[in-house]
Amino acid sequence: MKRIAMARGIHLAILALCVVMLLYQASIPAAHEGSVGWVEEGYQPPWEAILFGAVAFGLASLSCWYPASGMVAITLVTFGIRRYSAELEWAWTSGFQTAVVILCGAGMLISPPVRQRLQNAWNGRHVWPRVVAAMFLWSLLCEGIARLTSDSVPGPKHHVLRMIESLVVLLAGYAFFTNVRSLRWMASAAVAGLALLLLQVPQFENASDVAFVMAPMACLFAGLAICQRWPAMILVSALAACCSLVSIATANRGANVGLLVGLACLLIASMRTAKRAAVVILMLAVAGLFAFSSPLRPRIQQWIDAGWETPTLKSRLEFWETTLQAPAGHLVFGSGPGRGGQNMSQELELSRWRATHNSVLEILDEQGIIGAVLWLLVWGLALLACFGGFRSDAPWVSGVSLAVLASLLAMFVGALAVSRHDDIRMFWLLGLALALGALRRKGDEIEPKRNPSAHVSNG
Repeated sequence: MKRIAMARGIHLAILALCVVMLLYQASIPAAHEGSVGWVEEGYQPPWEAILFGAVAFGLASLSCWYPASGMVAITLVTFGIRRYSAELEWAWTSGFQTAVVILCGAGMLISPPVRQRLQNAWNGRHVWPRVVAAMFLWSLLCEGIARLTSDSVPGPKHHVLRMIESLVVLLAGYAFFTNVRSLRWMASAAVAGLALLLLQVPQFENASDVAFVMAPMACLFAGLAICQRWPAMILVSALAACCSLVSIATANRGANVGLLVGLACLLIASMRTAKRAAVVILMLAVAGLFAFSSPLRPRIQQWIDAGWETPTLKSRLEFWETTLQAPAGHLVFGSGPGRGGQNMSQELELSRWRATHNSVLEILDEQGIIGAVLWLLVWGLALLACFGGFRSDAPWVSGVSLAVLASLLAMFVGALAVSRHDDIRMFWLLGLALALGALRRKGDEIEPKRNPSAHVSNG
């Protein structure tokens, strides 16, 4: 007990120091434009962002007593900050996002059940903890080699700190997601974060990064909806519909193809139950009608008419071909985390540094073949955990596994058109998926044999 009390005291002291430093930084106007051009000289965070930070740090301070508050804070930071914004760049360069995520993770580790769950994952000789550890260590090795052999500077979007944050988010999600109640905490925090995100978006069209998160979350909520009884089903279906309509409104083709793949996955898996199939078909119909009158329709028509000559697709193919033509030596350790696309941009003589616009090729360019293989292995293990969970005898595990599987498929398809290999929202979902493997084994042991089509609420 004394050790736990001491750990809590140290945690609060470090957190208080971070709060003081970040409040001080927030009071100083930016002296110059940010490194990626999202901020302007003289920028200061608005009062809404400061209030958001205060709430996040307040929840982080409780994480050493209540793991749920830490997971809520992590989820809010994961979904509640708009990408490509001055606020996000300030959160990165000031260390706000890193401080909240790591302090929440450390606070949750003080909880014996959280530590025990992570220890069981490692001591149980599961494959995924070792693959995740290898992926993280390899990224650090590539960073060290890049610093020794090159003078290139990593950009903030895929800095090695992003990998550390993503690792903490994955482990926190895995350790916290143990039952239906914990899933409700995470889903509710995600809804709150998405609501905050939407308030920050001035225009949905061309907001590609909004689509990248909204399409998978639409599939996640749709999958959860079909596992509920009628009152809850209507509410969660409405959430899914809102996310899908926002995704379509962005007119992003890659993310919305992912949305279609995820909903099709749900439809195929739900065909044996008329009520579930009807709900998914209704969502597809609503999404299709909205897409018909949205800016997405002419962009899809452009795809159909121009084919491989579509301007965005043509430029991406050029990026991908150039990346794959890198020297063999470069494909061993890559250019280092946060440096993806630098060599490609120089080779193509682009006016500015561009990403490869493909998550697999981006991590291949940054961390070589081994880094890309490890990243794909984590994805493969997460998908296998979802497939195994779908066959679980515990009805709620089966239902949630289908929802997470559809969401992961939607996100992976979207990630093939953008560089998001270290996105914390992706690792939030991966943490859910990997936790389902342990829940499946536990559920099969404690649940009697029942119809897998039963409701999640029975869990």
